[in-house]
Amino acid sequence: MTSQSGVSRPRSSRWTNAAIGVAFVIAGAFVLADVAYATIVSAAFLAIAAICAGLVEIGLSIVAGGWRGFLLQFALGLLYIAFGVVLLSLPGFGSQFLTWALGVILLLSGIARVFVGVNYLRSGKRTMFFSGLLGVVAGFLILAGYPATSGWVIGAFLGIDLIVHGVGWLNADR
Repeated sequence: MTSQSGVSRPRSSRWTNAAIGVAFVIAGAFVLADVAYATIVSAAFLAIAAICAGLVEIGLSIVAGGWRGFLLQFALGLLYIAFGVVLLSLPGFGSQFLTWALGVILLLSGIARVFVGVNYLRSGKRTMFFSGLLGVVAGFLILAGYPATSGWVIGAFLGIDLIVHGVGWLNADR
């Protein structure tokens, strides 16, 4: 069955959606039980992903052939690897850096959404504006408490995201 937009919904049963939802909620609860550990594990996972991306980037620079773009692509691969190695060898620093980056991104994207949302206030659409305010407040609180917030913020965000995602799956057929 297709919707009015012509995009078909994936076939799934209520049991499948419920199982996925419960799994995400349980995973989120486990993460929230130890947000500091989850923050360190998240930094380590990102480090491994950066190292893998760097290796792929270097491999592509070699396979692509020719000198045009080779040095830039090879250097980018080395930077990815260096970033990953630093994150992996200094997980505390990695958590601090990632928390700082998250705070800055939330603050700047929140400011941008507030400016965009101001245009919608006149028409009664307030979601973008309030979303921006939430981003500004979250970014400010993360940065105001920095570096103390670096021990738990990423783990808390991950846990909350998993729970909200699980609830979304539980309510998918309603």
